[in-house]
Amino acid sequence: STTHPNPKEYILKREMLESATIYSLLKDDLSEFLKLMIELRAFYQDSKKVLPQSEKRFGLIGLYLLYLIYKHETAEYYTELELISLEDRKSIYISVPISIEEYFIDGNYFKILHTKQNVPLAIYNYFIDKMIETVREEAARSAEKAYKRLKLEDAYKVFLLKTQEELHSFIEKEKSEGLKYNVAWVVSEGYINFETVHKNLLVIPSREVIERSMAYSKELEKIVQSLRI
Repeated sequence: STTHPNPKEYILKREMLESATIYSLLKDDLSEFLKLMIELRAFYQDSKKVLPQSEKRFGLIGLYLLYLIYKHETAEYYTELELISLEDRKSIYISVPISIEEYFIDGNYFKILHTKQNVPLAIYNYFIDKMIETVREEAARSAEKAYKRLKLEDAYKVFLLKTQEELHSFIEKEKSEGLKYNVAWVVSEGYINFETVHKNLLVIPSREVIERSMAYSKELEKIVQSLRI
């Protein structure tokens, strides 16, 4: 005799997978998130003839899109997007990641920052925060190469910061990061001075850091020039 799948068992497994996927981000385990997300996407596909669509499905697919954006997995991102119907893309869970990807391509990082206030799920900010942190770090490396000094009042916009406390914390963190590239961050008379540190043993940045810093330097130039207008 043919054994028919038990919908209750499917629902239980789906809920366990969905909960575990969210929990993987709460414990900051991206490798587990990816593993569970692949399993969950396959489960959604296999169970669609047995179960109605999960209410959490779009939210989790949106998280996966944000993961691909954060990881710069462009081909995979567009492949995943092709699997989503035009009608389903209107869902806020999907439209928000789509907008963020467009802002990222355009270099409109402030819009990404502002999106944090309007996410459909708080967990979306896990990836948005990581994106913003990446932008800030790349902007820091670009500033070190492009300028001898930067006004503190301009640094808020360049590094996407809002408060004096945020700026202070960022500068303190980048003081140690800058030294890896032989640059000392010295705050004096309303400026951040980027001073070259001469060492016997030079720390050579990786090829990836160099290439990405060059890409971000153009956006940094636009931001600083806009401050002069």
